[in-house]
Amino acid sequence: MDIHIFWDNSNIWGNAMGTKQTLEPKVPDLALRIYFRNLNDLIMKGRNAASKCMAGSVPPECRQLWDYARQMGYNTDLLYRVDTGDGVQKEQAVDELLHLKISDALLDFEAPQTLIILTGDGKVSDYGTSFAKQVERALKRGWNVEIYAWEHGFNSKIYTQIQANYPSNLSIIHLDPYYYQLTFVAGGNYYDMDEQGQKSYFHVDNRIVKPL
Repeated sequence: MDIHIFWDNSNIWGNAMGTKQTLEPKVPDLALRIYFRNLNDLIMKGRNAASKCMAGSVPPECRQLWDYARQMGYNTDLLYRVDTGDGVQKEQAVDELLHLKISDALLDFEAPQTLIILTGDGKVSDYGTSFAKQVERALKRGWNVEIYAWEHGFNSKIYTQIQANYPSNLSIIHLDPYYYQLTFVAGGNYYDMDEQGQKSYFHVDNRIVKPL
């Protein structure tokens, strides 16, 4: 039985920031890094991956992450955010792209297979697609499904409801217990802005990743 990995990097990175606010509130967002190798190992568990897809958006830029993902055999899609006209940049089509690629895998591979998604996102897109719908489609086709997500930002209502219908085939793995194995802190000098627009510098120490 092969596995098929679909990694929503924007969701995983963004919700790691939310988890950090609880566990390491003094660490600035820019200093936190996802340790790709350990997260990949946590997912793979020595299994063969027939599909490995990772999508996200810039900014934020993290060239090393994307280069390493490609070295690890991931098909990567990096989309640029669009300006909404009010100074806010909005992510475009990252989720929908992954929804499409999951559909391709469901059509191309016969069960039994294992669908793995790295996201806690349960919302329906502007085009009527969602990760939750793809999870249900996979389960109806006899696939197993594993969801890896941070509790912060995880749509527990929709996914636990699906799990109740497929208790033997859907596994939900929260990443929070592995926080110190999946992240590290890039030490250095950082700054905050005060109300007058002045920079207040402070130092952050390195925190190395713990073994998985």
